[in-house]
Amino acid sequence: MQQPKQEPSLRQSVIETREQQLEMVQLDGARGREAIVRERHSIEAVRRTVREERCRQRRQWIHQIKEMNAKFQEPVRPLAEERKKNCEQATAKEDVAERALAAEIETIEEYLPKLISLEDIPVNPEETDIIRRQFDEVFTQEVQTYLASAEEEQTRNERLGRGLEVY
Repeated sequence: MQQPKQEPSLRQSVIETREQQLEMVQLDGARGREAIVRERHSIEAVRRTVREERCRQRRQWIHQIKEMNAKFQEPVRPLAEERKKNCEQATAKEDVAERALAAEIETIEEYLPKLISLEDIPVNPEETDIIRRQFDEVFTQEVQTYLASAEEEQTRNERLGRGLEVY
């Protein structure tokens, strides 16, 4: 008769043990989720800091490039003003150099935002290919512009040479 009495108490203790184990597992699961959420927030904060630092660095690059462009133009302006005061014409080389410098700076100013993006470059290969194609287009345009100006300069030199021969 004792055995039937022990069975319910044994079952009851097994049930209580299982319930305690289930509670511990649930508590561990909750703690694990909390740890995961904390880790995610930590990782997001680090990523945000890295993105902000990269953005700051890129802004600094853009600022430095613009400063360098301004410095390159500084010596040209006084020379042009001095020629105007003296009513002198610029030589062909000076004129070409000034126009080339102005065109180069204008190109840099135009394409700088495209070349140095303030956001991170995406890891997605399709987007990376799109950006690569944009770079290729920019450089192809630059090459074509350079070749056209070189050809124009060559024809101008030939005309001047013929004019000099005739003279």
